Amino acid sequence: MLFKEFGEKEKPVIVFIHGGGLSYWMWQAQIDALKNDYRIITPIVDGHGEDFEHTFESIGNCAEKIITYINENCKGKVRAICGLSLGAQITAEILSRESNITEKALIESAMVIPSMETQRLTKPMVDMSYFLVNKRWFAKLQAKQLLIPDSMFESYFEDTKKVTKQCLINFLLENSKYALPESFKNTTADIVVLVGKKEYKVMKQSGEMIHKSAKNSKYIEFDNCGHGVSIQFPLKYLEILEGLLSGR
Repeated sequence: MLFKEFGEKEKPVIVFIHGGGLSYWMWQAQIDALKNDYRIITPIVDGHGEDFEHTFESIGNCAEKIITYINENCKGKVRAICGLSLGAQITAEILSRESNITEKALIESAMVIPSMETQRLTKPMVDMSYFLVNKRWFAKLQAKQLLIPDSMFESYFEDTKKVTKQCLINFLLENSKYALPESFKNTTADIVVLVGKKEYKVMKQSGEMIHKSAKNSKYIEFDNCGHGVSIQFPLKYLEILEGLLSGR
């Protein structure tokens, strides 16, 4: 796992964890807006982007690497941890393992209800479609589905081509079998759970489950949005984050 840092080291730390198939660049708007007031840390999840040579193993493995980094470089605690999708699952896992590691957390579109059907179909679907990852037209379709802005497309396409078949299988399987640990209820963090109103029902159910499991949380369904509020509406996402940071 690689770690990108922005801002001055003595500033309060915010960690942003990207979604599956993406990389740290998805947070560029947030980095630009916050780097003068915060030290921004953006892990590149195993098997993604510049870290494509290291195969993704599990959500738990990634959580441990980020915990170790925070312990070694941030005195064991940060101001906030924010994650999207796979990154949000990793965020939930971090909070489940280390209840006091962060003051705040923004958990966006984390699926915590396992899907046996998705698990069963993942490998056959990847086996049939993996050859398409090098096709620009296919990447365009995927980017459109994910509502990735045109300004991010080239970064998305280049990084998509680097994802190995085994890595893709691994993180899709982990995404579909992740269940919220019982220990999540012990986190002391103030949490915002964010879901797009147009997302699948299981994502909303997952959001409500996370919200009910946490001691201090707020659940937000964002209007006129599917998966990825932080990508599609970065300024609105920043408003939500800044409200969380300020205690509003």
